[in-house]
Order: sequence, then structure tokens, then C-alpha cells
Amino acid sequence: MCRAQTRSASVACVRRKNARPPLKTNVATINRNTIDVAGGNAEPIIALRALAPAFTRGIVAERTYKDSEWRTLTAKQKRALAFLLHAQRSRPHFIAYQVNDLPSPGPWIARNVFGRPLLTWTVRTDAERARAKRRADQMIFEGFRP
Repeated sequence: MCRAQTRSASVACVRRKNARPPLKTNVATINRNTIDVAGGNAEPIIALRALAPAFTRGIVAERTYKDSEWRTLTAKQKRALAFLLHAQRSRPHFIAYQVNDLPSPGPWIARNVFGRPLLTWTVRTDAERARAKRRADQMIFEGFRP
């Protein structure tokens, strides 16, 4: 489960397929506020699209999904997330993709064919900053001031 809190709203989202019921409750909370919601799994974004289509939706993705957090996903599920195969259903407004996994076909298509902004995460070095500048519209960074 991931949680985000702002001064005027508290949001929780479940990152697996069981996200739909809790998300309905949370939409009631966030519907009274203007915030952006991003998820690391397509299911909450797909549900959010149906429940609150006016909200800005984004997807956080990477190419490998090797972290232990993703061990329950099948290879097919990981490929679907990595190559943004859910995009027809989720229709994210932006993509945030792991900087060291670029270039990759899914983000390239989202950016260059469908005009979706592409952010990179997490940029920490000069080499990653140069890659982000070449491959994306914006970077999510830490450890330095651009």
C-alpha cells in the first residue's frame, strides 16, 4: 500500500489488483481536492480513470521489475507494465520511467506518438542527467540541485 498526504487530503492506494474497492472510498476524499495521483501498478490508474476521469493520472514504470516488491508478478505481468501494454485501458496523462531503463519502446511510443510527457526517475548523477535530457521531458532527481 502506498500513502500520500497533502495539507488538504490524505490518499491511500493499493498497488495490486485488489485496489478497486479502497480506491472508491479514497476518490470521495480526493474528489474534494485538486491533486495528482500516480501509481506503480496500472490497476489503480485504470480504476481511477473510471471513477474520476478528470483527475490527472500517471504511471510509474521500469523495464526490469527485479526489486523484491514485484516478486509476486508473473513475467507476463512485468512485461505488460514495462512496455506500458495497459496504456489503452489506463490512458495515463504522463509516464514516469526509470532513467537507466531508457530508451525503451513503451515510453518512446507514449512520448513521441501519443504526446504524453515522459519523466525520468530517480536522477542522481551527471550521466543520468544527460540521459534524462536526451530521452525525457523532465526528471525526478535527488542529491543535487539542477
